Amino acid sequence: MINPVSFSFPTAIRFGPGVVSELGSYLKVQNKKRPLLVCDSGIQKLDFLNQILDDLHSQGIQPILFCEIQPNPVKSDVLAGKRVYLE
Repeated sequence: MINPVSFSFPTAIRFGPGVVSELGSYLKVQNKKRPLLVCDSGIQKLDFLNQILDDLHSQGIQPILFCEIQPNPVKSDVLAGKRVYLE
């Protein structure tokens, strides 16, 4: 089994099997109640995204989902995401 890995550049990044289950507790520590989750339409169709959303909702976190982004994002995707974030 692969152990989770952590590094900072400049933001702390964790990856590895199961680390997504840490997202809710991390957001709570950071006092984030309505995070913007960004993905493309392909990811939106996968079950693991619903599991993440369900987990966050169960912890009282209300994420905003932005899936109008191309698999290889361009500037207009970023600007559209910024508009959603600011709303």
